[in-house]
Formats: sequence, structure tokens, C-alpha cells
Amino acid sequence: MAVSEDALAKVRAIRDEAIALGWTEAEILGTCGGLRFPCGDGWGLVCFVQPRDSIARVRADYIEFGDGAKRAMRFYRRGVQQPWNRVHESLEVGPKLWPQEMEDRVKRWAEARREAARSGRGGKKRRRKS
Repeated sequence: MAVSEDALAKVRAIRDEAIALGWTEAEILGTCGGLRFPCGDGWGLVCFVQPRDSIARVRADYIEFGDGAKRAMRFYRRGVQQPWNRVHESLEVGPKLWPQEMEDRVKRWAEARREAARSGRGGKKRRRKS
């Protein structure tokens, strides 16, 4: 992909700061995505910055850029936890996601199914082919 010299110079100006925050060279200067632009993970920040843009903020999770008047964009870093995919601290992860009463209902239901299968009452009735 052809990248303008202005965009390349702007991205190189923040390169050291971004690398200090954990960004990689490929995330910043990558220009060879495996999929059509802008899909995939090979397209770096330099592919999205326009000559009229300035880079406003560099953070560990995103880099913000835009023309200052109307347009502000964020280039989010892949592989870093973002606000939309965080698990809230109050959620319990693991086998105890349901309340105890729901767990008891499921156990009773499973026991009733086993009992019905043992006594021959459960399951679908099969029609004989004639």
C-alpha cells in the first residue's frame, strides 16, 4: 500500500513513545495486511493517517489522530483489553454463574429424566414400520 511521506513522518515522530507503551513496529508501521484494506491485522497506523491529520494522543490501548476540526479517529491496539470487552469485577466466572435455586432445578430435572429413562416412560415413542 502506498503511504504518504507526511503520514510516515508523523507516525515516525511518535514511534518511540508508542513502543515504550507496548506497541510493536508492525502495529505502527505495518503496510502489508493479508486481507484487503482495511481488514486484517497487517495494516498499521501509518495506513490510516492522512497527510492533513495530526496525532493527538498515544496510549497503551489506542492512538488518537484526526484533522483537529471535524474528524477524530482512534486506532485501537489488538490483543489489549478494551472497554467493550472487559469483564466486570462483580461477575463471578466459572461453574457458579447461576444462583443456587437454578442449579437445584437443573439437578431435579436431570434426575427426573434419568428416572423416566429407567422406568421406560421417557423418550419418544417409535412407530413400527409395516
